[in-house]
Amino acid sequence: MAPLYTLLHDLAHDETRFWVVADHEILPDGEYGLVEFFCNDPECDCRRVILQVETNEPVQRVWASIHYGWERPSYYAPTRCGFADTTGSSKPRCVPEGTRASVAGNDPVPPDTWLAGAS
Repeated sequence: MAPLYTLLHDLAHDETRFWVVADHEILPDGEYGLVEFFCNDPECDCRRVILQVETNEPVQRVWASIHYGWERPSYYAPTRCGFADTTGSSKPRCVPEGTRASVAGNDPVPPDTWLAGAS
């Protein structure tokens, strides 16, 4: 996966969205950008995108990473585009609705803790 700006610079320049946050109770003030990532392997047909909410000032940080595939779930085999199921299960791992996977592993994180420590 590579940022769209490294694949199609002019298109990314026109389509990348930014917004400014000021005086929010949790998020720090600053400019936030929505950066698109697409597969850069010409042999791959993964049909997915990663959207990342990023800041550059004062420190570059990824605030959110959204993975989206536009095909039916059966299209996404466990080994497509470098993803391998290391759990020994024949079924893909899913995170229950209303939770998100933790950064350190696959344990769901309750929604009330999603922004904990974000200040």
